[in-house]
Amino acid sequence: MIRYANKFDMPIIRELLIEFFSASHHPLAEDIDKWSANHVDKVISSVLSGAGFILIDDKHRGMIVAIKQPSLWVPNVFILNEGMWYAKNSITATKLIKKYIEIAEDMKERGEIKQFYFNAYKDADFYKLGVRKISTCWGSYG
Repeated sequence: MIRYANKFDMPIIRELLIEFFSASHHPLAEDIDKWSANHVDKVISSVLSGAGFILIDDKHRGMIVAIKQPSLWVPNVFILNEGMWYAKNSITATKLIKKYIEIAEDMKERGEIKQFYFNAYKDADFYKLGVRKISTCWGSYG
């Protein structure tokens, strides 16, 4: 079952973050000596305190970190961004993204956010979930 994470999930959140970075070969994972549990705790605590939300699988098979941020262009308008989406299998990944979209759509209807985004490492077809491809993300690390 997918549910909202809370402060008591902090150990598993940290564990899933480490698994995500290790499994994805993410460039920020290369220098593990620079990682800071204190920094992770601050960021996650901020999200859990209202700067977004975290969805987690009850069996600790994955999570989504969703961060709510102000629009750069329009005052008093907020956007929801997926900051990290990790699952140990495709079934959990699908359940997580469906719940994220459901919550984000509800937030839009209530006027809490204007739009929402999520990223995928593969060029999957998410149209069947009621969303459309807005852009392709590119970036540089290091």
